[in-house]
Amino acid sequence: MKVSLLMVITFLYSILPVAGQNIPIEKAKEHIGDSITVCSKVYGTKIITNPKGDTLTLINLGAAYPNQLLTVVIKPGNRKNFSYQPEEYLKTKNICVSGIVEQYKDAIQIEIKDEQHIAVTKN
Repeated sequence: MKVSLLMVITFLYSILPVAGQNIPIEKAKEHIGDSITVCSKVYGTKIITNPKGDTLTLINLGAAYPNQLLTVVIKPGNRKNFSYQPEEYLKTKNICVSGIVEQYKDAIQIEIKDEQHIAVTKN
């Protein structure tokens, strides 16, 4: 059986993850494992500090907790990569965030490691 190069390329393209495509936040849950960009208003932020003093930052997009459509996660070791306090600076702003969509329990999230993966927009 002969397989054409075009058929192989078409197949490979269909199974590759979406690489950085701008996706409506309502569709982000359909892209687990993909690298995407989503834009939305920040509806709330939360800081969780463990007994060791490590601080986890959560930024809720699309709706307020517990109905958020996506959570941006900044792990404790990555807070030093920000020139601002994300939980304060980003509160109520419209942002675009880029990263890999992950599932955590029943929610979806994007973990970011530095401020270069977040852009504040005018809308």
